[in-house]
Amino acid sequence: MTAHRAPTAGRRRAGTPAGTPVATLVGTQVSAAALLICCVAAPATEAETIFALVDTGEIFASTDTGVTWERRSALAVRDAVGLLATETTEELVMVTRSGGVYFSNDAGFEWMPVGAVPASDIEAVTMRQDGALLVLTATGAVWASTDVGGSFTAIAALTGVNHVSLAQARSTALYALAATGEVVESVDGGVHWLLRGAINVPDAVEIMEFNGDLIALAATGIVARSFDEGATWSAIGTLSQVHMSGLTVDRARNLMLATTQEGDIAASPDGVHWAWSGVVNQVSVTTIANDTPLASGVREELAPSAVALGHPWPNPVSARAVTIPIQLQREGKVTLVLYDGLGRAVGRLGPQSHPAGRHAVTWQLPVGAAGIYFVELRAAWGASARQRVVMVR
Repeated sequence: MTAHRAPTAGRRRAGTPAGTPVATLVGTQVSAAALLICCVAAPATEAETIFALVDTGEIFASTDTGVTWERRSALAVRDAVGLLATETTEELVMVTRSGGVYFSNDAGFEWMPVGAVPASDIEAVTMRQDGALLVLTATGAVWASTDVGGSFTAIAALTGVNHVSLAQARSTALYALAATGEVVESVDGGVHWLLRGAINVPDAVEIMEFNGDLIALAATGIVARSFDEGATWSAIGTLSQVHMSGLTVDRARNLMLATTQEGDIAASPDGVHWAWSGVVNQVSVTTIANDTPLASGVREELAPSAVALGHPWPNPVSARAVTIPIQLQREGKVTLVLYDGLGRAVGRLGPQSHPAGRHAVTWQLPVGAAGIYFVELRAAWGASARQRVVMVR
């Protein structure tokens, strides 16, 4: 899932009102403005939620594919640019253009600051398949965080300027897009990048994967597809409004969703045919993204010698006592170890003997400072599992 801010401009919308069928593209070059909308699709067995993130910090939610919206929360920021899920649909990360990183454990109702990217031109954020957060700046710097935004390290610098979008593909490849259409690929987690191809548009705003193909959106409404991992591109459709600014996948319904910066939402099953479905009651939308986690959580089925660690509760933690579900496939001794965001062990519980099966362990966490921590379950036979805990004051 990706989310980004497109280049800003002050043009008015021109085109067909929301709710009308798609006609032809209004052929003027338009840059996007300042509100962010993120589509969040839950697993196919649940109703999805679409989140709209305004650059001034308001967060809206829709449970009917963008037809109706309700205000969910607001952050005290003026430059929100990206929103995505981490390991579950409830755990969200939001980033600002100036580098602020915020975390929510309840699907966007409440937020806490967790860290900062040392950059002032953030454009895109995604989650690598190993769970690391990746952030892309307009000038091409790629930053990575392995502690859910607590700290960042620069891992690459792309050539060129005006980079606008970053996407994690299911094939494990990463793709970055420039506004001028250049597409670059990384197959080693974002460290090394190679030019794959270029889209013939001057105003690209978003790249993503849909049903195994790469899809790109231009501000003027052009939708392009690549069948060969970004090497060649063909225009497959247009939208009837300009100021297009965001594109995502609703995986529960297998639809693509697009937005204008004014908040008009369109849906398509194939990128060719589009229909307008609703409007966010805001005036500066910049992108949409789904919350299907690209990093997998705890698996239900375990190998005979494996262990699993469920999500600690409550989380975030204001008091220090948490209940931690554990699952063992065999009887034996296990130890819980608490790490801070820098990977330092700051607490230990056990070893304790447990029979095979599911259990709940209550632990008075030995920390006082707010921040992100990690609980690791270690079994005497070598298996381990880890979960994140957010400590608030």
